[in-house]
Amino acid sequence: MVFPHNSLRSARNFAVHYGMNNIKALSEYDLAVIEPKAHHTEDIHILKNNATAVYGYLSLFEIDPQQPEFDIFQSQILRKEDISRDGECCRRYFMDLRSAAWIEYVHVKVGKMLRESGFDGIFIDTVAYIEECLYMESVMFNQLLAVCDFFKSIRSDFPGAGIILNNTLGIALNYTKELIDGVCWENPLAGTSQQKRLNRRIVSHLNEIRKKNDMRVMLLTENSADTKYFSRLAEKNNYMYYDAPSNYIGAVR
Repeated sequence: MVFPHNSLRSARNFAVHYGMNNIKALSEYDLAVIEPKAHHTEDIHILKNNATAVYGYLSLFEIDPQQPEFDIFQSQILRKEDISRDGECCRRYFMDLRSAAWIEYVHVKVGKMLRESGFDGIFIDTVAYIEECLYMESVMFNQLLAVCDFFKSIRSDFPGAGIILNNTLGIALNYTKELIDGVCWENPLAGTSQQKRLNRRIVSHLNEIRKKNDMRVMLLTENSADTKYFSRLAEKNNYMYYDAPSNYIGAVR
């Protein structure tokens, strides 16, 4: 099976939604990123019949302790990290991407999404945490090489399936830029002049990578108070832009 990854190249707009329903609203977009577990195969077919390319969300590096696979792969966890969220402490778990068992599990999961459910591509999240929470360079680089190997295997086994890398703008993007079709810049800030200066540097970096690697750049915010600023930034640089509802589960805008 060959997948039409050119659907990303030709897309004029996109939406990201991780909740259920909202199929009619999502079908108004050229490209929709959704949570596979929240939808039936019939939903995917409806979207594709309305000429909407469908990408499935996939966390590669972080594993959710609420999911059934957590118990299976606990021994493959590379790092645990406690963070504060909404005033409460919670623990996050990050997988060892050198684990053959974990990579095989994810690869099979991707295959089901693409071949059985009809997704056009995958929207890879949490890779950026590799460089944020791994402090030993040798460990970090080994994980990044494992990401590259995973992407190469997807390219080999699912020719043409689209790969979008979410919110990975640093070293990980430099490693994977030749293996992906697009990068999504998620939730930048714009409340201060310093943040806007940082955004200009990021735009320059993304534009240079896009020019050399022929990829799409997407800009994603979540219920932002600065949508006018980001809309202008996206239009000026030919990015696709979408401002999602809170937690990506409200009504599609």
